[in-house]
Amino acid sequence: MKTLLTLLVISMATQSFQIGKRQADSLYNCMQFREAYEVYLGLLDNYEVKKDNEKKLVVLNDLCDVCDVLSRKSELMSYLQQMLDISIATGNDYFHSTALMMLGKRLYYEGDKVKSFDFIEQAVKLMANSNRHDKDHLLHCQLNVLSTLYHKELNYEKAFKTDQYNVKITFEGKNWGTYPQIQQQDQRTALAKMAKTLVMMERYEEADAAYRQWLDVKIDGYNTRDYFIVDYLRARGKYREAADIYERLTEQICAHGDSLSDIMRYAKESLAEIYVSLGDSQRASELYRQVLVISDTLTARQSRSNTQEFAVLYETQEKERQIANRNRWLIISTCAIFVMVLLLAALFYNNIIIRRKNHFMKLAINDFANYKETSSTIQDNGEVEDDKKLFMQLDHTVDERLLFLNPDVNRDTLCNIIGIDKNQMGRIIKAHSGADNLTAYLNRKRMQHAVILMRKNPNWKIQAIADACGIPSISTFNRVFKQVYGMTPTEYLKK
Repeated sequence: MKTLLTLLVISMATQSFQIGKRQADSLYNCMQFREAYEVYLGLLDNYEVKKDNEKKLVVLNDLCDVCDVLSRKSELMSYLQQMLDISIATGNDYFHSTALMMLGKRLYYEGDKVKSFDFIEQAVKLMANSNRHDKDHLLHCQLNVLSTLYHKELNYEKAFKTDQYNVKITFEGKNWGTYPQIQQQDQRTALAKMAKTLVMMERYEEADAAYRQWLDVKIDGYNTRDYFIVDYLRARGKYREAADIYERLTEQICAHGDSLSDIMRYAKESLAEIYVSLGDSQRASELYRQVLVISDTLTARQSRSNTQEFAVLYETQEKERQIANRNRWLIISTCAIFVMVLLLAALFYNNIIIRRKNHFMKLAINDFANYKETSSTIQDNGEVEDDKKLFMQLDHTVDERLLFLNPDVNRDTLCNIIGIDKNQMGRIIKAHSGADNLTAYLNRKRMQHAVILMRKNPNWKIQAIADACGIPSISTFNRVFKQVYGMTPTEYLKK
């Protein structure tokens, strides 16, 4: 009887784990990340998970993924350390690889790029040699990360080799797990990455061929990972197709009730940039306004959450102190009031910074929209129209080749590329860019790029952002940023 009862308990625990895992995975795949996190966290207390290292590694891996998406850094590092310890102790290559990949990504964004690439390349080798039933899908995901980091380093040759390997895996691999259509989804993603890399290498015919192959891979229903092809579409001037993909993505996010999230903010911001390229300044301005609303809402939500956590912590500590020594209530109350005053002062200052940031961002957006509308009314007459065409050619070349990221770019460089003299260069810059001179024109593009980097990589140091924008001097970067946006980069980053 006792043995039968034990088997019944184990069976119920196993079923509970499987049901909970399916529920959490479904929430994650639908981009309901906060709800998925709570279900994954609850699985750590499951009987089967506590006694089975393999299942515990599965849950820890899921928790690391969702914490990465939600930017919960302290929890991520805790789960990652547990995952490394258990995988190394049990000789589990798959989870060892996954942990090294996550650690490599963290090291990259913290600035230790040499060690980062070393860990990621180790992770790829371990995954390729593992015996997981879905190892080809997971290897594909790791190769995506590696390709992305090579792009950030402008090392397109290594990115291309990585993409080639990735495409080969997605078409020839046999281990895809049980998810429906996962191989086809991975094929489209790998081809999208390949198309982007080939465009950056200016191998346009090959890039177009990769895009056609991407179109040939059919998937039933909407694929949320189609946004990977947007970089190629924008580089080739296919802005309408790019806009359609992001419009569908925002609809999908709204359908799952996650309209106030980081992923929605990213989707709308990317969509706004596409509408700027399409010349639809009204739609772009409206999307930028929505991005600002989402950003403020997320900031306010985090502030309220922090305040509530502090209040609960304080209340618990207060009760413990009263039980331990009731005679110390006056000191405790004074300390609590002082802490609350500091917290309120910090929140007040934070709100001032946010309002200033939003004010200047709106001014910049409106100014850019007005410039687009004004420039579109120039008449087709003689020299003015010729200058406008030259400026459009210049502006497209600077954006496509990311020339503004090169600190050594100058008037001679651009004159040689476009084939005009210095006087003509100065005239078209002043007439059509909204800037007084070439330096101001390039710096404005660098600052726009800086804001994008800050939004996507809030943990980067100011020096790293300055270097990435083509301004090695941090003092110059701070001065130019303040000239453009009315505040320093540090003030902008403060939440």
